[in-house]
Amino acid sequence: MNDVWIKVERGIRYREHPTRKHGVPRRADRYYVIRIAVDNVMRQEALGWESEGITLDKARLELAKLREAKRTGKGPRSLTEKRELAETKRKADEEARRTEEAARITVSQFWQNNYRPAQVHKAHGSLVAEHALWTKWLQPRIFSSATARNLITRRIHHEFLKRIVSVCDQEQCAA
Repeated sequence: MNDVWIKVERGIRYREHPTRKHGVPRRADRYYVIRIAVDNVMRQEALGWESEGITLDKARLELAKLREAKRTGKGPRSLTEKRELAETKRKADEEARRTEEAARITVSQFWQNNYRPAQVHKAHGSLVAEHALWTKWLQPRIFSSATARNLITRRIHHEFLKRIVSVCDQEQCAA
């Protein structure tokens, strides 16, 4: 690779790829970087190749945004900070989406899709007993449309006491 950096203007430079050509005049592809001081330390941060859409105008615009953020104290002061903020926001959005999805799942759906398939390691008698408790008591009376969000433990316990006669059944359901 050609490591000769060509300074376009203050804070913007590029290097040319030795073999790859780009554009209508078929000149060497350029790799743009910006140099900016963050906390009194000079950083060189990559913008990208001209063939991937980074132009001198985009480099100027990005450098101007970063300088404005540094001057005013609002927003990211470097491309690294900008990426970190975007990643944090993406993770928060993903977590909110997963939480919302989980809140919409009813207990019946959880039983059928998650709990029941994960119990294959249990003995046949235990599986039969759990299934009987589910179909006879839990699903029709308590969990038919309850979601995980609006399900309260006291309500479940109260329903157990009201509806399930056998103490043994109560203990088995609670386990």
